[in-house]
Amino acid sequence: MILYIHIPFCDHKCGYCTFNSYTDKHHLKSLYIQSLLQDIKATLRWWKIYHNGQNLDSIYIGGGTPNILDSRAYARIFECIYQFTSTPKEITIESNPNLLQKQWCKDLISFGINRISIGVQSFFDDTLVFLERKHTYKDIFKSIECARDFEHISIDLIYGTPFDSTQRLAEEIAYATSLPIDHLSAYSLTLEEGSSLHRRYHDIKPDMTKHNEYNEYGDSEYNNGEYVATLLREAGFMQYEVSNYARGYKSLHNLSYWRGDEYLGCGAGGFGRIKNVRYCGTHNIERYIQNPLYKHKEYLSIKDLDFERLFLGLRCEIGISTHNLNPKKVEILCSENKCMYLDHHSIRAKNFFLADEIALWLSS
Repeated sequence: MILYIHIPFCDHKCGYCTFNSYTDKHHLKSLYIQSLLQDIKATLRWWKIYHNGQNLDSIYIGGGTPNILDSRAYARIFECIYQFTSTPKEITIESNPNLLQKQWCKDLISFGINRISIGVQSFFDDTLVFLERKHTYKDIFKSIECARDFEHISIDLIYGTPFDSTQRLAEEIAYATSLPIDHLSAYSLTLEEGSSLHRRYHDIKPDMTKHNEYNEYGDSEYNNGEYVATLLREAGFMQYEVSNYARGYKSLHNLSYWRGDEYLGCGAGGFGRIKNVRYCGTHNIERYIQNPLYKHKEYLSIKDLDFERLFLGLRCEIGISTHNLNPKKVEILCSENKCMYLDHHSIRAKNFFLADEIALWLSS
């Protein structure tokens, strides 16, 4: 079983962000932690009964900006968690480069956190300004130095901005792969409704990352994702999911989620799923503080769960079972080299970037 914990506080809302996060609620941090502890206790107490004392395999702390909380808050959180489980194999925490401090990292390592994910996004200051990030190129290298004692370090990159060209992307990947990291996540920029970038560009630039007239450096005749994947592969990072690359270490938390395993969720807007029930805590921080044990529930049908496993499995190396699939369609995909057999009963996409298209066709 894996556990997700949501920290909804930020010092700044990035241009592409639509996650449940707030920049004007810092006065509620102490009350939020108190409520989060109630949520964690109730969740893990129930889970220990449900799973007959089984320990957690992984914990992931996301946000928001988790390193906006000082280490004393995490001392309380992990004191609570360790009442119910021994130290999991993997504990990940997200962080922003400009807020990372050496002592904070040392403290969190002492609590059992062994993996940090740093939101680098780009090594170029003009791209960072466009994405409305608060850190600079120099902050990235300072943060890596602060985090060097974590057993595993991952960074996030965003591609598909108006500044991208083959040369620029090659430089981004060269900077990234020179760092002492064993994992990298590379995401294509999307203008999500509700984000600052969507409000700025949706009407006048509906597809700004694919039209040369909106691209200052302009290369529109290649697939950014496949080019990034090629560069990373050449640098020793193997793609094991459409956006995730490993240099010797694959995230246990990610793999569990993509397999369709059950997962626990705590915090304001933190999602979990047990059997066919997906739930999440109240998104609004004030309401969450008032009632941290309330969970909005969504009941999923067998068809819903199968469809979710189809999409998640095809996007990564895990693949999918062919048990409920049309055998003729499976044979066509394999004969056309779009999929490959993992064994007699499962297949995987050869190109993860085509996974959604394949999943839609198989489900039609």
